[in-house]
Amino acid sequence: MNYFEAFLEIFRPPLCIYKVMKDPKNLHIYDNLIEAEGAKSFLEAHGITTTLPDRHALYHQPHLIGVLGGVRLQVASENYIQAKELLEQIEKRSQLKVVDVDSIRERYSEDRKRTSVKWLARIFSAGVVIYWVWVLAQHLKDS
Repeated sequence: MNYFEAFLEIFRPPLCIYKVMKDPKNLHIYDNLIEAEGAKSFLEAHGITTTLPDRHALYHQPHLIGVLGGVRLQVASENYIQAKELLEQIEKRSQLKVVDVDSIRERYSEDRKRTSVKWLARIFSAGVVIYWVWVLAQHLKDS
């Protein structure tokens, strides 16, 4: 072993840091790293080992996401079906319901009008009372 090989041996990372996954499959491709990290955390909380192979490149150079075509979330092939079901389950939970805005406006517009007029009347009355108390205080101070 020469000096160069010894130098490389010192700075080579140990293999135990990396989890080796047999036959990884792309589970989903995300548009950004935040969504991919969230899905990765969710799946790992359910005991499924995942990896984001493009993560380190995108941390340092996020503009590469267009070149890479997105952030790949990979799982082992034996966990693919279970992971797919879990992701579908969470996507169903996160979908928003469609709301008919016009019907809501019609339902609450009359109540809002009445309520706003009541509040305006109360504020005006309070202002008048405060004004007359101030006038009375000025009158008592002068006499």
